Amino acid sequence: MKSTIFAILFSALVAIVAASCPRYRTIILTDAAHKAAGINGTVLRYKELLGGDDNGNAPGPLEKGQRSINWDAGIVPFNMPGDFFNTRVTRGAVLMAKGGKFAVSNPAMPPPEDDRFSSLLPKSISNQFRRFSLERLFTPVLSNRFAIKFQIPAKTDAAKVSGFGAVFTDVDKVRRTTMVYLDKNGCRIAKINVPPKGRGLSFAGLVVVDKYNPKKTIPVISKVLVKLGNTPVSRFSELRRFHGYRPRRRTDVVVMDDFFYGEPMY
Repeated sequence: MKSTIFAILFSALVAIVAASCPRYRTIILTDAAHKAAGINGTVLRYKELLGGDDNGNAPGPLEKGQRSINWDAGIVPFNMPGDFFNTRVTRGAVLMAKGGKFAVSNPAMPPPEDDRFSSLLPKSISNQFRRFSLERLFTPVLSNRFAIKFQIPAKTDAAKVSGFGAVFTDVDKVRRTTMVYLDKNGCRIAKINVPPKGRGLSFAGLVVVDKYNPKKTIPVISKVLVKLGNTPVSRFSELRRFHGYRPRRRTDVVVMDDFFYGEPMY
């Protein structure tokens, strides 16, 4: 009897919480192709939805425009701290993951010792990664999950964005690579399943728009939770040493290239 009462109360509580979360109107774009040219049109359309002009490293908030991260500048370190893109480079994005460990491939100095994470993964896996822009890719290290929160560029004030999208590489499995968008109260705005394209590139992005005017974007996204495949790169820290290693068919290691997001606002 007690368990039944508890179940009823719990269900009622869940219903109340769900009812308190607003419903948002969103536009979702996804695409997948073997080469960068195959998804570039979708990426360009998404950037226009966000606001068009790239605001770079300008202190914010700015009235319009969008921000992006392509990892390709020489100052981005191989072992990248999660706050790099709002302390050293002021773009308003802060990354969080297990152990706070992230990596960006192909360090500029000394001469490149890592190509597509070949220093972390067997080449039978890293050779499957394609790049959307230039040569560098991004990944969390100790987990295949990480979160992105937003701050006013050049400040530490919490911020919200109207949208977030990203390029993924070598997504093999359906519904294993996802993005969940949350508002400032932790309410889920939407969940996107990134489309698969083994040995290729995938894009997924969401924009929140006004209920009555879809051309007007609304900055309500406070955090994005990203899940990459089903296996973190750290799983292979020892296996990569063995020449000829072949991953199991169920293994799906996914890394990322460019990020795109709306101007971080109060």
